[in-house]
Amino acid sequence: MEFSAPEYNADIAMDTIEEDANKMTPMKLFFKDKSVFLTGGTGFLGQLYVEKLLRCDVKHIYLLGRARKGKSAEERLKNTFTGMHFIKLFLHDKNYLDRVSIIEGDMGKLNMGISESDEKELIENVQIVIHAAADVRFDEKLKTLLLVNLRGTREILELTSKMKKIQVFTFISTAFSHCVRTYVEEKFYDSPIDPEIMIRLGEEFSNNSSEELEVLTERIIKPWPNTYTYTKSLTEELVRRYGTKIPICIMRPSIVISTHEDPVPAWCNNIYGLNGILVACGLGVLRLLPIQDNNIGDVVCADFVINSTLAALWTTHEEHEEKKKLNNQVEKDPEIYHVCTSTDRPVSWGTIAESMGNLFKQYPAKKVLWKHTHNIVTNKFMFTYLTIWYHVIPGLITDLALKIAKKPLRVMPIYRKVQRFMVALSFFMKVDWRFDTTNMKRIIQRMTPEDRDFFPSDVRRYSWSAFLYDYLNGLKIYIGLESLDDAEKAKKKYKRLEIMHLFILCAYYGFHILIVTLLADKIGVFSYIKNSLIENYEFLKNPQLVTK
Repeated sequence: MEFSAPEYNADIAMDTIEEDANKMTPMKLFFKDKSVFLTGGTGFLGQLYVEKLLRCDVKHIYLLGRARKGKSAEERLKNTFTGMHFIKLFLHDKNYLDRVSIIEGDMGKLNMGISESDEKELIENVQIVIHAAADVRFDEKLKTLLLVNLRGTREILELTSKMKKIQVFTFISTAFSHCVRTYVEEKFYDSPIDPEIMIRLGEEFSNNSSEELEVLTERIIKPWPNTYTYTKSLTEELVRRYGTKIPICIMRPSIVISTHEDPVPAWCNNIYGLNGILVACGLGVLRLLPIQDNNIGDVVCADFVINSTLAALWTTHEEHEEKKKLNNQVEKDPEIYHVCTSTDRPVSWGTIAESMGNLFKQYPAKKVLWKHTHNIVTNKFMFTYLTIWYHVIPGLITDLALKIAKKPLRVMPIYRKVQRFMVALSFFMKVDWRFDTTNMKRIIQRMTPEDRDFFPSDVRRYSWSAFLYDYLNGLKIYIGLESLDDAEKAKKKYKRLEIMHLFILCAYYGFHILIVTLLADKIGVFSYIKNSLIENYEFLKNPQLVTK
């Protein structure tokens, strides 16, 4: 199957957009002319939230963003919110950036570090809050994440509770916030500790240079595997406590990859999660995968997360209004919605590795560094041993050759980054999780057919086998920044690498055979075999011979 870069016919696209705009649906009516406060708006998911909200004709989007010296707000908006994934929006509204503004602030500071005038504007105008900002680094210090992820969310909630027109708030969590369980329902679980206590702990240690908290981190977060998932579990409890003040819902997406189809197929702009692993595999950099190949790899396309969030916001508001009409004052926890595939569209890690591996060989990247091979290794000792042979030694030899050739590229820094990445993600590839999606299915049932088409939220529409070709294209175009017109050149280069790989394999196995041979000779294995053969030969030659 041949690939082609995404192409758009402007006339057809405009007709489709005008047709969509004329179809006012319940969800579109809800978002139309609303003012939205969005945190994390410049990130991968954030850009998609902005694009879809603007296509829903929201009145204005306020983005929380850090100050950037030397760049005006207008320049920052143009640099971030343009590109292939904004084509539909551009055809819908050429002046869409007029409806976006940046509120300067920092999630790690009290009150998010925003000015009084900005705070007043948000309080007076905002109706919808989407809190998607978070520090997602698995190896970040606990005190940092306690301030950014936990306290930062409390500051957002405090601000939201002051907003005069607020209608609904959503917090973007993760399906792995309670990864200590293998079956996770769409409900709250007991928090490991009071989140307010941990906020005070983070504040205490942020004011001094003591590393005591870091020394105790592993003991504090146990059995959570990292500080990220631990602080997410605490944050959910914090959000739950504000459910009596604000209409709230929580989204728990699993491992997010590129878009499926909305606004364009397979768009992505980062190498976090599975995207980074597959890019490294496709380039021939990563050759060892510490996965359980029969376990389900719960990966979900980004547009399902975006559209599910918007559907959950609409549903939360509608249900809140229905309760008000019925004077129903019964308090209950906010609803939680999983955006996951393990229950409805499961695919194993082994299938993902094998199917993408076949594509990497058939349609190699132009920037490929070596022949693609993936080896599934679950034993810790073997993984470490093979890392030396498959990553460290080839990396050192390649860097030496590049240095002699006076080329700037170095492979070892890439290997070190990939290795850290793999260590962080390996936990999520070794456990077989299942995530309940009952609440999410209830939302989909509530949506009209037109809303289901405009806000595709049902992961049952997704098929890994049908999607993976687009996914490979997306990784090449948007991350590799490659043109698909050079496919033949890439294939020729890959053929040369395959021949080189064959020679390396011969040398590799030849070396191991030599080592084994020398060791066997050292301990007398060959002498023993030789004597045994002689004795057996003599016995067969003269069976009457009795040896003592």
